[in-house]
Amino acid sequence: MIVQNIIYPEISEEEKELFFRGNALTDKNGILHLQAGERIVFDTYMNVFDAGIWREYTGITNWKIVFEACGNGRISLYRFYEGTRTLVSFKEICDREDVSDYIFFEEKGNALYYLQIEAKDDFRLKRAIFSTEALSKREVCIGTVICTYHREKQLLQNLEKVKASLFFKEGTEYFGKLNLCVIDNASSLPEQKEKSLVICHNSNTGGSGGFSKGMEYIRQHKEYGITNVLLMDDDVDFYMESFYRMYALLALRKNEMQNRVIAGRMFRADKKYIQYTKTEIWNRSEILHTGWMQDMRKVECLPWMNLQEGEYSGWWFACFPMEFVQKEKPLPFFLHCDDVEYGLRLGTVPMALNGIQVWHETYEYRQSPVIAYYDVRNSLITNAICGCSIGRRDLWTLWTQKLTDYLEQGNLEYYFATILGLYDFVMGARRFYREDIEKHHNRLKTRITRTNRQKAWWCLKVIYVRLMVCYKKIQNAYRRENK
Repeated sequence: MIVQNIIYPEISEEEKELFFRGNALTDKNGILHLQAGERIVFDTYMNVFDAGIWREYTGITNWKIVFEACGNGRISLYRFYEGTRTLVSFKEICDREDVSDYIFFEEKGNALYYLQIEAKDDFRLKRAIFSTEALSKREVCIGTVICTYHREKQLLQNLEKVKASLFFKEGTEYFGKLNLCVIDNASSLPEQKEKSLVICHNSNTGGSGGFSKGMEYIRQHKEYGITNVLLMDDDVDFYMESFYRMYALLALRKNEMQNRVIAGRMFRADKKYIQYTKTEIWNRSEILHTGWMQDMRKVECLPWMNLQEGEYSGWWFACFPMEFVQKEKPLPFFLHCDDVEYGLRLGTVPMALNGIQVWHETYEYRQSPVIAYYDVRNSLITNAICGCSIGRRDLWTLWTQKLTDYLEQGNLEYYFATILGLYDFVMGARRFYREDIEKHHNRLKTRITRTNRQKAWWCLKVIYVRLMVCYKKIQNAYRRENK
């Protein structure tokens, strides 16, 4: 079974060392060309093979690197562990026609493995893969849910990319193992209902509502045989290799790993070699990003890239076990913190693997008073449900300081949005769980713009009284309603 393809797409010079080091060119057919005397090394984030993490996740220790090439040169396999590089084996290639060959290796520790190619004359690498002769432990079928709202261009490009992949090519091991379910909150795309691709119209219930509807559709269609549900944003960029590696990991992982989410990392869309985050730690809403802002072109990042553990995975790319999705639904947050609470509810450490990631616009580009409102309200609700809230007086001190900062900056819209978020939280769980999520969102911007200092002051008095008098009751109500 193939577990990792070595990939070398046509990319900018700036991004090249995510894939390989050295001079080579990729043609339109995906073949890598080296001239005489050139050398390339695949000790990179996308192409190094982490035998240690694969052993941890699957229990497999025996692997094979298979390659297809032609020309005159040497292909070498190296072991990389604790800063030491050791030659494992090599193959000499001297043939004008394509030659297929392989190297077996065993790893019972935590070493990384990579290929090196040295061209003595013109040399072409057509394909290279890491594989195992171990049999798949289980059948896998991935139900991919994408929630969209007026991002037709990016979404349709992504759908075409997936439909052109091996998951839609008869005769491959991947064929029929991935279905797409698009929930269109803007109802701007034509509806479509096939087994492999469904596009459903939905009212604008935000990301949480859209993903919930997609999950419900999958629950209702048991005949599809979905084993895992992938939640993915509509505006990300990705390589299909992320899906292939995820598929292999789902098929081969040990039984005790079945209840864990597979986390796709987020890389920056504006600096594509920077990993923004690997997995997340909630930290009472002061979110910590594991592997934050790392330049993944650097060799020193490789030994640690799969080791830092988080608590949950963001929904830009997160693959959940169907058993969990079958029983659990996201909360009606509209947006923000839905992935946090759902991941914390799962309660297992996310699995992360190099090469499973997306490129996405980062948080600083997505700020607005409406988002600030949801950040405040939803983070407080999440803390209440998870039992990690700070004390009422500390909470009041924290937020009054933030409100003071907004006033000093002259940022009244954020000031009013924050007060409304606090107010809606203290008004309790019954209101939150029963309110129409679309109507609430549609009124929100008007509520923020129509709030004045007098109304804000009245809201603050209500917030203070309810925090001081019934803070524990408010928290308990959110937990009770969530059961």
